[in-house]
Amino acid sequence: MHVSLPFDNPQVNGAKWAEFYRQLMDRVKSLPGVQYAGAVTELPLSGQENDTSFSINGQPPAAPGQKNFANQRRVSPDYFRAIGIPLLKGRYFSDSDGPVAPKVVIVSETLAHNFFPNQDPIGKRMTIDFDQPFDGEIVGVVGAIHHSSLEIAPRREMYVPEAQNPYAQMNIVVRSTADPAALAAAVKKEAQTLNKDVPVDQVRTMQQLMSSSVARPRLRTMLLGIFAAVALILAAAGIYGVMSYSVSQRTHEIGIRMALGARQNDVLKMVVGRGLLLAFMGIATGLVVAFGVT
Repeated sequence: MHVSLPFDNPQVNGAKWAEFYRQLMDRVKSLPGVQYAGAVTELPLSGQENDTSFSINGQPPAAPGQKNFANQRRVSPDYFRAIGIPLLKGRYFSDSDGPVAPKVVIVSETLAHNFFPNQDPIGKRMTIDFDQPFDGEIVGVVGAIHHSSLEIAPRREMYVPEAQNPYAQMNIVVRSTADPAALAAAVKKEAQTLNKDVPVDQVRTMQQLMSSSVARPRLRTMLLGIFAAVALILAAAGIYGVMSYSVSQRTHEIGIRMALGARQNDVLKMVVGRGLLLAFMGIATGLVVAFGVT
């Protein structure tokens, strides 16, 4: 679900945003059936991009006009566990990564592969160009995920603790064994207990989010299936018409064959056999062409 706090003067209200989401996460974690609860600025498969430039401390700077970019996400400590993103190296964020603690960053395996080939990125430092430079130590590498869509390969991603770089609008992610509908109401109640004026919307399960992300390709596939079915019906009608016309043209021949002793099965095999021969020739040609253009 999406939670929106008043977006006004981050320098003044940032600490209030961070405290609100810290308290909300603590409350949500205490609800029955909740395993993990986290917050993130943009959800996977939401189609939301948030490219931010960055630099790796100790590496040559990018050429002028050729800055390095990656998707940046602000997250709470348990977000990765809640959404199911695996830890590959290092550690996840923890509650100790607070506003006054040393700044830390977690990167995706795609970013690590691009900028630290044959190196261990843990312990390296990078600077992210937020409104103010965010100079943090890389403490973990997590699995790459699809943020735009399943059609686009995972992009470079970097994560920072929401407590160290607060944001007003966050998506709450809850992993639970409880009924999602009942749990959503409970989470919404907890958010509005902390602030009755906070709007909570876009409530959905991860399955619904995934289904929405593939709505367009699913529509294309459905249309393709409909067109294929119509083509099959038209082809069948055309073949029937051609075979019917062919048989009608050979009525006298068939009559003579039967008068000379041909049985009904023999005539049927002759007509159907010729039709199947033409059909198999068409199928073979179609498979060759289809393989060539795939």
